[in-house]
Amino acid sequence: MINKINSFIPDFPVKQAKNSTTENNKEAEMEILISSTSSFEKAINNNDVQKAEDWLNNIKNNPNEFPQYDERWVDHRERALFKKYCSEEDWEKAKRIANSSIKESSKEGRLARINELSQQS
Repeated sequence: MINKINSFIPDFPVKQAKNSTTENNKEAEMEILISSTSSFEKAINNNDVQKAEDWLNNIKNNPNEFPQYDERWVDHRERALFKKYCSEEDWEKAKRIANSSIKESSKEGRLARINELSQQS
C-alpha cells in the first residue's frame, strides 16, 4: 500500500544544506551578548575585548543600574582587561584601563606593571 502511495508523490528537488566557508564565518562572527561575568570572560577569550570593555564602562558609569556589581567585582574585571591588553603588548589600551581603575592602589600597581613590561619588549 505504501508503495502505491509513494508512486503518486512526485519527486521534488531536495535543497542541499550549504556547508560553505561563508556560513562557517557567520557562525564564528555571531555576536556575543555580554550580560554576566561568564559572558564577559568569554568575550575576552574570543578577542572581543572592546565589547567587554564597553560593557564594563557602562557598569562603572551607571552603578545604580547594576547594584549586583561592587567595586571589588569591577576591579577584577579591570584586571582581566588589563592582562589581556598587556598580553597583546597594547600598552595604550592597558594604560587606559590602568588610569580608569576604580581602586587607586590598583591604578598605581598597573601603571608600574606597564612600565616594567613595556621595557622588556
